[in-house]
Amino acid sequence: MEEKIHFATDVAELTAESRAILDSKLAVFGANPGMRIIIIGNTDERASDAHNMALGRRRSDAAKAYLIAHGIDAVRIEVTSDGERNPTAEGTSAAAQARNRRAEFRLLIASDYLVSPRP
Repeated sequence: MEEKIHFATDVAELTAESRAILDSKLAVFGANPGMRIIIIGNTDERASDAHNMALGRRRSDAAKAYLIAHGIDAVRIEVTSDGERNPTAEGTSAAAQARNRRAEFRLLIASDYLVSPRP
């Protein structure tokens, strides 16, 4: 669940790469029916705080919607936004901005031992 998904500038649409990462998370959900997560949407530093908070939320909502559309119960997924407040890359370079436009996945509830999906 640690792998992040990334977004283009000022959009919340999932890329083909993001959908593939979410597909791998579907397998983990399937193998761990008691697992619950929170998805945290993030942005780069451009735009206002209010805009970035809303954009981060749309990004986490997009990831949640994908998982729900593929059979995960909505009650297992919470969403929030950090906007630009929690960068993973410092600076204003294009590379740093691209790394900061992301959604992260954190476990809220899991059994003592997460089960790996079977191949």
